[in-house]
Amino acid sequence: MASTIPDITELYDRHGDDLLVFLVRRTADPELALDLWAETFAQAVVGLRRYRGSTDAEAAGWLFGIAKNQLRHYYRRGK
Repeated sequence: MASTIPDITELYDRHGDDLLVFLVRRTADPELALDLWAETFAQAVVGLRRYRGSTDAEAAGWLFGIAKNQLRHYYRRGK
């Protein structure tokens, strides 16, 4: 199956709420979680051309991977 570039709007609609819950649970700070959530989607837009998956599950995994990286960067920087 060939890879297709996911539609960011579909990713947002399908996974946005779950992604926000994921970030709130890991930060215990809704405001911080919203910032990380927004940055996750911003990075997803920037990286759309590099996406290599072909299913919704792969797209969700890719998006949550970006979120995990945002969390890691946040904690590494300490802010």
